Amino acid sequence: MTQSTALDRLFPESMRYHKGHVADPKRQSGAGGDRSRLTRLTPRQKLTGIVRRAPEVMLKIGRANIRCLRHMKAAADYISRNGKIEIEDQDGFAHGSKEQVEAVVRQWGLQSQIPQEESSEDRRAHGRRIILSMPAGTPTEGFKVACRKWAHDTLTGHDYLIAFHTPENDQRTTQPHCHILIRTIGHDGRRFHVDNARREEMREHFAVCLREQGIEANATQRWQRGVTRRSLGQPEFHNARKVQSDKERARMHAIARKKKTLLLKTMQNRLQDVERSVRSGKPIPDPPGIVKARAKRQELTDLLNDVIDELNAGSSQDKMLALATKEHLQKLPPVKSAVQEAVSSLTDKVRHAKRAEVKRATTKNR
Repeated sequence: MTQSTALDRLFPESMRYHKGHVADPKRQSGAGGDRSRLTRLTPRQKLTGIVRRAPEVMLKIGRANIRCLRHMKAAADYISRNGKIEIEDQDGFAHGSKEQVEAVVRQWGLQSQIPQEESSEDRRAHGRRIILSMPAGTPTEGFKVACRKWAHDTLTGHDYLIAFHTPENDQRTTQPHCHILIRTIGHDGRRFHVDNARREEMREHFAVCLREQGIEANATQRWQRGVTRRSLGQPEFHNARKVQSDKERARMHAIARKKKTLLLKTMQNRLQDVERSVRSGKPIPDPPGIVKARAKRQELTDLLNDVIDELNAGSSQDKMLALATKEHLQKLPPVKSAVQEAVSSLTDKVRHAKRAEVKRATTKNR
């Protein structure tokens, strides 16, 4: 058994040999109908993508809440913008009208015996939504080819509809993404299921498909990139974007009070913590989440230092990657909560203001 390198420890492949036995996707399925094999990025590819700041792919699998034919039709209307965006099926056939899409959904209803309306007795999901996305500026045609390839490799044995939303065909879109509506009951009668390991495989395979089209992409975890704070969720993002005026902000706060949420109380407590810390000059103690994040950052630092040592003992290309990794490690921001960062920012502003005041007083006395 070969000894694992620091790169292997940084990007562990502990999930490689679970149910799917990830291997070469070109390998033909056996007579038993094994599910498609997905390729994953190598540890070196992941590290190179991190130091080069390659865009991270986004894969989102929607909740299992499509429980009737009415839900399925609504989902199909949403991804097609009510028939304005052309939809493709798993066989590559295009459906350009709302009526054609509804005919496909009705056929799914017959095949899976999907009820017309949601029932409290049957809570099974008959459809799921999947979203694949990349940042603005990604080549549209290459993105489409990669999405088709990903769906073919990943969703083999299932019926699905795929719709591409790009700046060219959707005014509400600034970055290319695609919606996939999948019928959860496969051709073999098995239900579509994704665990955490399978999700990681699917995400990495999407990055591989994009790279095959010449599009730089990566699929790593936040802690491996040195990111310690999660990004805004979709509801938070939309709320933050909507709250632009005092009137809108007051309306949002009123809704929060009406729903008896703790939003206002939490925000007020955080502001009070910042005010007390700035006035007293005492730092805010680390909350439990930051304690864990600091420990994870230390683990990342130790692993990256081991990676740098191993790469420096290799070829000239390895040494170049080691140098880039060292620079990346040095540029990682300190681990702080949003409140601690606000305190640091205010403290720096106060310090600069005092220095400027002293400088003006000194100049005036001259």
